[in-house]
This record gives sequence, structure tokens and C-alpha cells, in this order.
Amino acid sequence: MLSCLHGLYDDRIYWKEALSLKKCGYEVIHLGVSDEKYDKISDEGIRLISIKRKIYFQNLFLDKIFKTFTQKSGIYSELLKTAVTLKADVYHIHDIQLNRISHKLKSSQHSPRIIYDVHEPYDIIARYTLRGTFIGKIFSNLYSIYLKWWEFKKSKYSDMILTTEENVNSKFQRIFPHKKVEIIYNYPDLKNLLSKKTEVNKIFDCIYTGNIMRRRGAITMLETILYLKKQGQNYSLLIIGAINEPKLEMEMNDFVARNNLSELIIIKKSVPYKEIHQYYLTSRIGLALFDDNPIYHTILPIKTFEYMAFGLPLICSNFGHIANFVQKENAGELVDPGNIPQIAGKISYLLTHKEIMETYSNNGQVAVKNKYNWSIMEEKLSGLYFSLFNKEPGT
Repeated sequence: MLSCLHGLYDDRIYWKEALSLKKCGYEVIHLGVSDEKYDKISDEGIRLISIKRKIYFQNLFLDKIFKTFTQKSGIYSELLKTAVTLKADVYHIHDIQLNRISHKLKSSQHSPRIIYDVHEPYDIIARYTLRGTFIGKIFSNLYSIYLKWWEFKKSKYSDMILTTEENVNSKFQRIFPHKKVEIIYNYPDLKNLLSKKTEVNKIFDCIYTGNIMRRRGAITMLETILYLKKQGQNYSLLIIGAINEPKLEMEMNDFVARNNLSELIIIKKSVPYKEIHQYYLTSRIGLALFDDNPIYHTILPIKTFEYMAFGLPLICSNFGHIANFVQKENAGELVDPGNIPQIAGKISYLLTHKEIMETYSNNGQVAVKNKYNWSIMEEKLSGLYFSLFNKEPGT
């Protein structure tokens, strides 16, 4: 496994794919980048090799662009050099930037297979990230076009392409009709998530987990809790995740302090994968109030299924994959993410109608148990790996 932006203990890379492949009998190494250099064996038996990261821009998006199209960091050449010395049978790359070394990996003397794991619709994200100004819009459009062309050009060196949802999968299938392009949904691993499930007291009325961003509803959630407070309803909110946008953390903290919401709103940094279950268990409703942005019409957030797995009814935006799953499984309520009174009304409605909460909770848990769990994807991933060597699973 190779990555340059994801953590060594990334949810999809480490806790799902790497551990599943180890279970199938493969020797698995995750070669990535972090704040320190090391080479060790994890508690789960995965070898972790880390190259020390270099940061050139505090703005995450600009830093990504710089690292995508320059060699000045030296990270890519160092990753390539280390990867080749490992002489792996398969190099499974997890970041679009690493496509720059895929052809060199492919041409290694030991003739390895290359898998490109496409986590997100990168061209769409690029197009709708820097659009606050006229210049930003022009740059985003041009960068998006170039990124899409570059990604396809480099992907031809991959023997297999994996995606996380249908839209990106269809795009790659059209470009590479004779290449194996498959979906490995980022479903929750019930073994890891629910193994420690116990009966606990509910502390938080609402929870949000994931990257904390304006377009992911950061300010909307705060304004909703304030609206409810003004209506005499003191409902609590827990927000867990990393804040990478400049000034957003300060703005959120100022909003909480200025409106005397410190007893109702807790904003917490990202927690280790093995600890997230305790926060789901102490919460009642899962929020996913993404802006009406083309990005969120395309991506499929894992939180959809994690909320369901823990029996949390969802209140989510009324579009995109997440809305389709929630509506299909009758596991929550859909809202206009720009309508604070409507969102507040749904929260109040659910918290005062126990029977509806239980219906949504049970429906979500049954759906994840039967259809949307990692064990299904683990079996599929195993079969795809065996197919790289023209073998059948178990041989």
C-alpha cells in the first residue's frame, strides 16, 4: 500500500484493506508519509514505513497542488526508491499524486502489478474548491480540466482501478473499457466498530464526524443549535474531526463563546479509529448537512453507514448518494441544508418521537448488517487480488 496524504492508520487503507489482505495470507506493507521517519510492525502485524513529510503551504489545497506538480519535496522520489527496494508483487496506490511514479513502479525488474485506488472525484473537488473570486473560478476550472486529463493519462499504467462509488467508477470504465475497474465501497467494518459495543448513557443529541469544513455544514450546525436554544430547546452537539480551513476554527470557537453555547456544543479534534465507537454510542442523531455542491452530489461519505451501524437516525442533505441511501433504507430525514428552521425542526421532531427514532435506528442497523458492511467488500477485494495472478480465491 502506498500513500502520501493519508495517515499510516487510515480507515480504508489500514483498518480495512490492509488487514483484510493480511487475513487472506498476504504480507502487507503500508509505505506512507508522516511527521516522522520510522519502520515498524504494528500491533496488527502490518509493516509501516514512514517517510518524513515536508509542508510548503499552510493552505492544504495549495500544498496539495504544489506537491502534485513539483518534485521539490523529494517525497515522490523517496517513496519510489523505497517501494522498489521492497520488490512487492502488487503496489496498491491510494493518492492521485502517486500516479506520477506508477509507470516507474510498473517498469521495475520484478514486473509488479499496479492498483490505483481512487478515493474521490478529484477533478470535481478541484473545480469547486477555490471559487470565491473570478480568478479563483478560472483557476479551478483550468486545474480541474488538467487534473482529469493527467489522472487518465497516468492511470493507463495500472492493472486494476478501484473506486468507492458509481459516478467515478463509470467515468473510468468509459475511458478504460478493457481494464478491470471495480467498486470497493468504503463500508464500515462491523468487527472493529461494534466489537466493544456496550449499553451507555446518551450524552449528545447530535453528532458529526469527519473533516470539518464550511461546505460540510460546520457553521450550519452551530447556527441550528443556536436556533433551537432560542426556541427554548437546549439540544447538544458533538463535532469530531480535523479543521484544515484557515480561520474556521477561530470562527467556530468565537461563535460558541459569543452565543454562550459552550455547554451545548463540543468541538473535538480527530480521534483514533478504535475510539470513535464510544462517541457514536453516546449520541442520538447523526448529522450530514453538506452544502448543495456538485462535490456532494458525487461522493459517498462513510459516515452514512457508520451512523446506521450504531443505530443513529440520520438528518442529511436532500441530494446525492447519502440521501439516496437514507431514503431507500428509511433510516432518517432529508433536509435543505440551507434551511436552519427546517433542520432544527427535524432534530426536535426526532428527539420528541421515540417510536420514529427506533424505526430509523433499527432500519439502519439491519441495512448495514445485511448489505453495507466491510465483510462483503473484503470478499470482493480478495477475489480481485487473486484475479491479478489468474488464480481463484483459496488457491
